[in-house]
Amino acid sequence: MTTLKMMKLKLYAPVVSFIVLMTLMIPVACEATEVGAGTIEQPINLCERSDPGRIPLGRVGTVSNYNYGVHHVISEPRPCSGGAMRWGGGSELDQNLASVFGISVEPEDSTSVPRVPVTLRLKSWAPPAYSPYSKEQVLVATLWCLLRSCNTSLEVKIDAEGNDDKYLKKKYSGIFFIMGTEDERKGTRLTEATGTVLKEDERGIAWVIFPGLAARHDFEPMSPAMVLFDRSGGDNAAADGKWFLLPVWGDGNEDAIPLHLNQWTAPMAYSCFRRRGRLEANAFLLAGGSSAFRSTRGKNGAYSVSISYPGVPEDTLAANILALVVATQPTEACPLTVEFTTDGWRLSRYGAFNIAKDWVREEFDHGMVAFRCEFAWDASSQKLTKGSVPGVRFDGHSLIYSEPPQELPSEMMARKIADEVYRRINRELHSGTLQAEKIMNDRQLAGSGLSRELGMAGYYAGLAWFCSQNGVAENLFKIPIHFGNSDLDQYHRFGWYIGLNRGQTITQEVRKEFEEASEKEQSEATSDSSAQ
Repeated sequence: MTTLKMMKLKLYAPVVSFIVLMTLMIPVACEATEVGAGTIEQPINLCERSDPGRIPLGRVGTVSNYNYGVHHVISEPRPCSGGAMRWGGGSELDQNLASVFGISVEPEDSTSVPRVPVTLRLKSWAPPAYSPYSKEQVLVATLWCLLRSCNTSLEVKIDAEGNDDKYLKKKYSGIFFIMGTEDERKGTRLTEATGTVLKEDERGIAWVIFPGLAARHDFEPMSPAMVLFDRSGGDNAAADGKWFLLPVWGDGNEDAIPLHLNQWTAPMAYSCFRRRGRLEANAFLLAGGSSAFRSTRGKNGAYSVSISYPGVPEDTLAANILALVVATQPTEACPLTVEFTTDGWRLSRYGAFNIAKDWVREEFDHGMVAFRCEFAWDASSQKLTKGSVPGVRFDGHSLIYSEPPQELPSEMMARKIADEVYRRINRELHSGTLQAEKIMNDRQLAGSGLSRELGMAGYYAGLAWFCSQNGVAENLFKIPIHFGNSDLDQYHRFGWYIGLNRGQTITQEVRKEFEEASEKEQSEATSDSSAQ
């Protein structure tokens, strides 16, 4: 093929790609759908670590169309994240009590719940030998899951296959249960029909409590880790900046809260589209996870977590750290310490942590940077009393939200920031602390030759974006797009990316200094006026 023909092919390639792209964007006729993620509860099986006087209701993720077909998930098997729970007579893989007791939730019409009755079918299975619960107790816990998923009145039918369970059909079938503040004359409250009480703990997990049972004072409940499930349904992390918190219990062999499960796979997103099967629920893993995740517990009960080189966006990392806080419920006496390490040139990716006052930054050789913070939590107010997690908040129940993005500074403040960034970059370049060889380590620079020079040139080009005297105040917070596809271009692009990150980090630090100084001036002015 001649050189001229090769050039023509290269010229036409972008045009062909554009035509293909536009073809894919042409709308097609389809039925209206509202596919989304949600949660539903299951009665949790903790094998020999079960609390005889109560049953926890653990959330799992669902992906459905208008919540159609989600109710059967209440009785679907729930995989044990630790592999299997061991007991004296063997092992158990399923952490759903309804599933292991042979109770299935079967709506008459999954698209019409709660307007149509739902049947709970009781198979003639014997209760597992390791479980302290009766089939009636598990049936009641399953009823709680069903009623809470509807959050309104619902008619329930019981179909018992075995003679030993016929009394349960007689006792509960055909009852019109009500929730909330509905008219009591129209139905029966679940608390009255079952004699149980429902309470939520400090982690937002509901427990079905059986009053009158003798408490085991030597019993130590098994605590869960918490993982994020994004509201996009698992296809991409935090599509709308909101995450559900899902409790994840281990295999029961840990003495401490199994925080390592925060980094493990969690196939707990149940798709109501059969062709997709069960999905990964852990949004932290889906967004990139980390190179390493270590958790330890000290003699005083305090937890420490180390996250190495996270590959997730800043808001997902922040939400995951807040999930660790909710799981451990740290106090002043037993705090939680979280540390994460990253490359120095990635600082701007975690800019909110870089300027957060409670986070300590420490720099090491080879361009590595570590951030560390200690946390204490007030369970009653569901707020941090020590430490901070930038950009996210917990709703006190089951959701973590992203805070709105930081507003751009005023035109006058942007000009002041731009001038100071320009001065600081030039000062640090002259002093040598900002030179490419100091910022870019051996893994990021080629050994010698043109590739090395292009990498350093790209780095300085990235910094130059923050030193331009032509409209820098307007462009300081808008990063340009850099193109290039050749082999040599890759070296320049990588250096350019590192330069942009370093410039963004300096900009964030300068803005923080200026805003703190402005707040201090306003506070002093207010104090002076009050004194007069």
